[in-house]
Amino acid sequence: MDKNKLARLVENAVQGDKEAFEKLCYAKGQSLLFLCTKIMGNLHDGQDAAQEVFIRMQAGIRSLKDPAAFGGWVRTLAVNTCINMRQKQMKKDNTLAGDDFLDALPETDFAYLPEEYTQKKENKERLLAIVDALPAGMRTCVLLYYFENMTTPEIGEMLGMSTSTVNVHLHRARLKIRAEVEKGQPGVYSHSVVPMGALGDVLQQAAAQQMPVALVQQCLQAAGVCAAATAAGGVAAGTITTFFTGPVLQGLISAAVATGVALTVLFTTASPPLPANVPV
Repeated sequence: MDKNKLARLVENAVQGDKEAFEKLCYAKGQSLLFLCTKIMGNLHDGQDAAQEVFIRMQAGIRSLKDPAAFGGWVRTLAVNTCINMRQKQMKKDNTLAGDDFLDALPETDFAYLPEEYTQKKENKERLLAIVDALPAGMRTCVLLYYFENMTTPEIGEMLGMSTSTVNVHLHRARLKIRAEVEKGQPGVYSHSVVPMGALGDVLQQAAAQQMPVALVQQCLQAAGVCAAATAAGGVAAGTITTFFTGPVLQGLISAAVATGVALTVLFTTASPPLPANVPV
C-alpha cells in the first residue's frame, strides 16, 4: 500500500471511520504478526501478542494526535506488549554474558552474509532459524534494526537501554549468525558475500510468506476488529465466535469498557469473572 493511501486511512481511522481502521489493520497485519511472533519466539504467543496490540490500537486510535506517527505508535505498542508478555525472559536475555566461542571468533567480515543465504530457499530458512534461536533481547534488536529499519538510538529509547548496549547486542548477534552459518557450512564465507542489511529483505519476504491473510484475519476477529464469517451452525453475521486466553480476553474487555462497544462473552469454567462495568 502506498504512503498516501495509508496516510488517508490513518486520518479517517483517527476520525472514527471503522472501515478505514479495519483496512489499516489488514495493511499492517502481516508485518505486525511477524514481528510479534519473532519477538515472542513462537506463533501461538505471537498471535496472542498481536491480538493484544490490535485491541490497544482499537482503543487508542482516536487519541492519536499526529497521524504521521501511526507507524511508530503501532511499533511501540507491539514491542511493549511483547516485552511485557515475556518480561522475565527478556530480563534474563538482556544480560550480555560472554560466550567463549564468540569471544574467540575472528571479527573479520562479521557484517556480511553469504550471498546464497539471501537467494536459496533452504539457506534462507536456515538463516531465519538462526535468527529465531538468538536470545530474546538480541533477537529483538535484530528485528527492530533490520526488519523495522530503526536506528540504534531509536531502538535504545524504545527498549530502555543505551545506544551502546544496542550496538553490543547487534554486534554479538552478527557474530553469532556468522558462527552458526559457518558451523553448518564451513568455508561458505569464502564465496560471494553481501552486506548484512540483506537480512532485512529475507525477513520481509518471510513476513509475506509465513503470515497469510487468514492468520491476520483470525487475530483481527479475536481482537474484535472485524466480525467472523457466519458459521455453518447458523451464527448471526457480526457475531465473533472465538476462544480467548486470559491476557487477550482481559484486553478485549478493557477495550470494550474504554470505547463503550457492546460485548457479549460466553464463559467456560476456565474463564475469569466478567467485570461489572462491561457494557453487554
